[in-house]
Amino acid sequence: TAGQINDIFDIGVNYSGSFGTTDVVLSARYGTGDIQGGAVTSDPETWGVGANVTFGQFGVAASYGEDKNANGSLALATEADTEGYSFGVYYDPAGPWTFSLTTYQGEEEVNNVKTAEYSNYALMGRRNLGPGVNWDVYAIFTETDFTNNALDVEGTIIGTGIALGF
Repeated sequence: TAGQINDIFDIGVNYSGSFGTTDVVLSARYGTGDIQGGAVTSDPETWGVGANVTFGQFGVAASYGEDKNANGSLALATEADTEGYSFGVYYDPAGPWTFSLTTYQGEEEVNNVKTAEYSNYALMGRRNLGPGVNWDVYAIFTETDFTNNALDVEGTIIGTGIALGF
């Protein structure tokens, strides 16, 4: 069917190592596919890199990624590209709690014209309740600025949840 993505290929690599009391995790991924006909002229492509460094009770994590023509805008017959980065710090003191502060900053272009900028900030606390069970509490502030009109969207989310790991 015209506009459908077929023949998808995606690959990722990961490195994890320790150097004394410092733990390092590095990762990268690449993906692509073929668009069958339609008004969009280029095939989707996505890639990203990330790093996480932990030293003692503190950690720093960062990532960057780009998504070319693969964000669901195919029905609009547009070529939409997004890119963004995230950065975060966390603290894991002795005891059941872990705390983190993260941000995501990104932008979108449609037909090579910047249409939106995204800013997200999250503050989170996680309490370990037992093996594979965590309780999360968080506050998130999110903002989207659309560059081609006066519409800006802001929101604040306060929530809690239970995370189960098997």
